[in-house]
Amino acid sequence: MAVPVEEAIAALSTFSLEDDQPEVQGPGFWVSTERAATTSPVEYSDVAAYRLSLSEDSKAINQLNVLIQEGKEMGSVLYTYRSCVKALPQLPDSMKQSQAELYLETYQVLDLEMSRLREIQRWQASASSKA
Repeated sequence: MAVPVEEAIAALSTFSLEDDQPEVQGPGFWVSTERAATTSPVEYSDVAAYRLSLSEDSKAINQLNVLIQEGKEMGSVLYTYRSCVKALPQLPDSMKQSQAELYLETYQVLDLEMSRLREIQRWQASASSKA
């Protein structure tokens, strides 16, 4: 049985530490130490204040960072196409008369996945036109 971290910390903080040990601290915050020349915590919003010639460059970098983030979010959807193709049932010759009905039901099931694929196509078209 797992005990939540907050409860465990509260229980441990009731103990008396007689050997000058520090009190138990809660979980710390995660700090990103990613190094990159194109990342900025304020998204280069301070460039305009300094009237630097880099304002156009910083706007372009921000747009590319947005595209990269959107691309990372959509990356997992790329394999959906493969699963959609495998999900299509193949009919034997004896069931060809009910083919339209089966295809309609298949379309209704796969419509959500296909809409995600259409969204990737729209994103790709808009991203390539911006570059």
